[in-house]
Amino acid sequence: MRKFRHLPLHLAAAERTTNLNDDVLYNYSWLYHKCRACSFDELLQDFTLSQSEDARFVEQALRASRLHIGASAENLAPELAGRLLPFIGVSPSIRRLVTECDRSGVQRCALVPNFRYRQTTAGAHRGTIVVDGRPTSYAVVGEDRRLLLIKDAASTSIQVVSFEHLYFAGCKQHTTIHNLQY
Repeated sequence: MRKFRHLPLHLAAAERTTNLNDDVLYNYSWLYHKCRACSFDELLQDFTLSQSEDARFVEQALRASRLHIGASAENLAPELAGRLLPFIGVSPSIRRLVTECDRSGVQRCALVPNFRYRQTTAGAHRGTIVVDGRPTSYAVVGEDRRLLLIKDAASTSIQVVSFEHLYFAGCKQHTTIHNLQY
């Protein structure tokens, strides 16, 4: 129990990022056993020790899975694998974690997702756009469809959201929001 609580902190403090990633954050066996031994919140807290974008995706997948995992760590493998499938093409760490979920997780739960899982609001999280007011109109424009126009009925401005860099599976998107008066 003590190892599960303190090892991630010690690895982060010692700046042993490779060990933290390989042995803790992207290791299905570690995640499963920590989920069983400690609280789900303690499992999520480990992901605050890493600044990597991949760790954010795994943390978001875990947060979205919280209701489905609950007190049963047996659901961890299909939940993680299904939510992280869109990101296996761009992240070797996530690909390795999903492969471990498929191989080891089947011993605890027979579900092995072959397609993206829960494509509704609880699906894979790629980013959030925060806008002013209550938008009433939207439009996606441009030849490459990388501009989103957002209009609020009560305002005389249009917010323009520009997706400057979209990589495969939307993992590395950067947004810029501009307000235009008309």
